[in-house]
Amino acid sequence: MKVVHFDSAKVREGIPTLEQEVNVHQLTRLDNVAESKNPNQVFNEVNPFYQKSNSNIHQSSQELGREASDMYKD
Repeated sequence: MKVVHFDSAKVREGIPTLEQEVNVHQLTRLDNVAESKNPNQVFNEVNPFYQKSNSNIHQSSQELGREASDMYKD
C-alpha cells in the first residue's frame, strides 16, 4: 500500500475559512455535504464576474447578459 503525505498546513494556506479559530481551536471541519470551503483560486475566478458582469445568463440581449453567458460557458 502506498502512503501519501497530507500537508494540512498547505491546504489551510489556500482556504481562507480554515485560517480562523473557533472556540480557541483551528477550524478543521470539512463537511462537504453541509457546505464546501472554497480555495482562493475560486474567489479569484468568481469575483471578477460579480464585480463586472453580474447578470442573468441566457436570458438577456444586453451586453452584460451576453458577457455573463459567455463566462458561464467557459
